[in-house]
Amino acid sequence: ETDSDKLRFRADIFGGFSKSDGRGGFALDDANYKSTSESYKFRNVYDQDTGWETIWGFSGLYSYDITDWLTVSVEYDILAMRSYIDHMVLLYILGHF
Repeated sequence: ETDSDKLRFRADIFGGFSKSDGRGGFALDDANYKSTSESYKFRNVYDQDTGWETIWGFSGLYSYDITDWLTVSVEYDILAMRSYIDHMVLLYILGHF
C-alpha cells in the first residue's frame, strides 16, 4: 500500500440563489417591546428582504490513514448567504474497530 492509497481529498464549489422569508417576533431593543402585560405590536425582526439573492460556498475534506485502524481528517465548509458567512472547520481522529 502506497501513501497515495492512504490519502483522500474532496473539494466542492457551489453557487445558487436563495430566497428568505422574514420571521416575525420582537427585538429586545424594539420600542414596541414592553415588560408589562400590554398588547405587543408584532413586527418582522429578521431578514426583511425576501427577494432572490446569490449564494456561494465551498467545502472539502482531507483525510489520511495513519494506520489500518486510525484516520486523521480535516473538514471545512463555508457558505456565504446574504449579509453573513457561515463557516465550520473540523479536525478529528477516527478509530476503525
